[in-house]
Amino acid sequence: MKRILLVCTGLNDLGGANTHLASLYRELSSRYAVTLVLCSSVENELRTALRRAGIAANDVLFIPRYKKRLIFPLVAALAGVFRDLQPQVVHSFHLQSDIFCGCAAKIARVPSLFSYFESRPLVENTGWLKKYFYRVMNAVVKKEFSATVAVSAGIKKELVDGQWRDADKITVIYLGVKLPVQVEEMDAGRFAAGRLRIGTIGRLSPEKGLDRAIRAFALASAALGQAELIIWGEGTARPDLLKLCRDLNIEAKVHFYGWARQPRQALADLDIFLMPSLREGCPTALLEALSLKRPVIASDIPGINEIIINGQNGLLADTADADQFAAAITVLAQNFSRAQALGEAGYQTVLRKFMVQQEMDQLTALYESGCHEDFGRA
Repeated sequence: MKRILLVCTGLNDLGGANTHLASLYRELSSRYAVTLVLCSSVENELRTALRRAGIAANDVLFIPRYKKRLIFPLVAALAGVFRDLQPQVVHSFHLQSDIFCGCAAKIARVPSLFSYFESRPLVENTGWLKKYFYRVMNAVVKKEFSATVAVSAGIKKELVDGQWRDADKITVIYLGVKLPVQVEEMDAGRFAAGRLRIGTIGRLSPEKGLDRAIRAFALASAALGQAELIIWGEGTARPDLLKLCRDLNIEAKVHFYGWARQPRQALADLDIFLMPSLREGCPTALLEALSLKRPVIASDIPGINEIIINGQNGLLADTADADQFAAAITVLAQNFSRAQALGEAGYQTVLRKFMVQQEMDQLTALYESGCHEDFGRA
C-alpha cells in the first residue's frame, strides 16, 4: 500500500483545521497508508482531539515545538521522517508547512510534494520580517510542488494575486461532509413559542466575527421572545466576548459551552445557525449545519458565498453590519416555513456538491496524476 504523509507545522489552536485533518486521515486510510506529521504548541490538546476522532496513535508523529524556533532543526527532523517512512506523497498544509516541507523534501528526495490551503496564506497581523522571510523562502520552494489544493475559488484568488502560487498549478477542491444517519427535523413548536436556540460553533478568535453575532442577537432580542444564543468553542477572544455580553445586558441569554465533543449533535440542537466570519476558506461547520437541514445566516464573503446563494439555500449579510444579521435572524425566527425551506435547500446543496466522497475522489485523482506512473498501482 502506498504511503501518504499529511504535514502541518502550524496547528497551534483547535478548530476546523484539525477536524479536517482527521477527516482526511479516515477517508484516505481506506486507500493508502496515512501518517499525520505535526508540530504544535497545543500538542497535548491536539493528541486528545485526534484520539477522540479515531486516529490511531501510531499514525501520528509529533515533532517537538522547540525545533521550529531555529528552522533548521525542524527541516532536519522532517527530512529524517521522510527518509524513514519513504512516502510516495507528502502533502503539506499552509504556507509555513510548505516552506519546511519544501526544504526537507529536497534533502530527502520525496517523489511527489503537494500543498494545501484552507485559509489565506498570511493573516493581517503578520510582522514585516516574517512576511519577508515567507516571501523569500516560498520563492525557493514553490516549484517543488506538483500541485496546490485550494478549498475555494476565493483562496485560489488570494494565492494567485499574492504570487504565492501559479494559477495553473492550483486545483480547487471543496471540502466534503458525510450525511448524518438520521436528520432531526426542525421543531416548529420552538419557533411558535419563541424559544429558539440560535448559535454557532468554532474557534473563539477575532476573524470569526462572533462580536457581530452577539451584537445582532442583542439588536433582535426584543423580537425573539425567550430565544437563546448558543456559542460552542474556545479561544483567545472569549474574555472580550463575555464582556460584550455584559455590556449589552444579554449575558443571561448567551451561553458559552466550550469545545463540543459531539459537534454534529451540537449543531442539530440549534434552530438557526450563524456564521458571521470575517474570512473563511470552505467552512466545515457551515456544511455540517446544511447537512442537518438547519437554516443558515452567514457573512457574504468569499468561501461562504461559494456555498450559500442568498435567499435560495440560506441568507447572507454584510459581515460588518450587525443590523443586517439582526434583520435576517428576525425574518427566520418569525417564519418557520421559510426557515424550513432554506434548511431543505441547504441539504440539497450538500448532496450536489459537498459530499466527502466527491472530495476524496478529486484528491486521489490529483495525487495519482501528479505522481510517478506506478503511484496508483497496488
